[in-house]
Amino acid sequence: MSFKSVIKKSILNSFERSALTTQEIIVLLVLAAIIGIYIYFVYRYICKRNFYSKSFNVSLILMTIITATVIITIQSSIVVSLGMVGALSIVRFRTAIKEPIDLIFAFWSLCSGIVIGAQLPVLAYVMAAVVTVVLLVFFSFANGKTVYLLQVSGNMDYKAVSETVKNFDPKFVEKSINETTTQRNVLYQVVVKDKEEFMAELRKIEGVKNISLVAHKDDIF
Repeated sequence: MSFKSVIKKSILNSFERSALTTQEIIVLLVLAAIIGIYIYFVYRYICKRNFYSKSFNVSLILMTIITATVIITIQSSIVVSLGMVGALSIVRFRTAIKEPIDLIFAFWSLCSGIVIGAQLPVLAYVMAAVVTVVLLVFFSFANGKTVYLLQVSGNMDYKAVSETVKNFDPKFVEKSINETTTQRNVLYQVVVKDKEEFMAELRKIEGVKNISLVAHKDDIF
């Protein structure tokens, strides 16, 4: 028997020993579904005040199950694993991730599927517990302040507007200022507690025509 045949036989035997029964496969996929559903509820809780996407959230469950299925398949058959690697190498995903936290949840689902497919469900659940604690610490226990984008336009005194903004938020950031022959448009980034009082003071400034206050980010530290 040649050296090449020995290596080939050894690899095939290793895959045969790692083959899973139907019952084991079902158990692993159920565990993957459970962890995927858990990630779904964590994502919904963390992102409920931001731009929540239900379709993306549902995809996290499916991503966990599908990834676990791929890993189980790779362990069970060398032929299928090589074909799957070749197929996945030509697939390109162009879906844009709008928020960094979405990327974290997608990677969490992917890693959970890999770990469970590798028959290490305990590690996946321990990882879920640790990730959840970190997320709750940094997102649920924030001070609740909201960052706003303030746009003021009109034929007003620019310095008067800036002074009023500074009285409510000494750390305000001036994002942009545009001027025409008839009016000025100023954009600020501010953190204010009393929106009504803040906007009332801005309206008192002579020449102010339009005021726009839009929430930009939540829960800053």
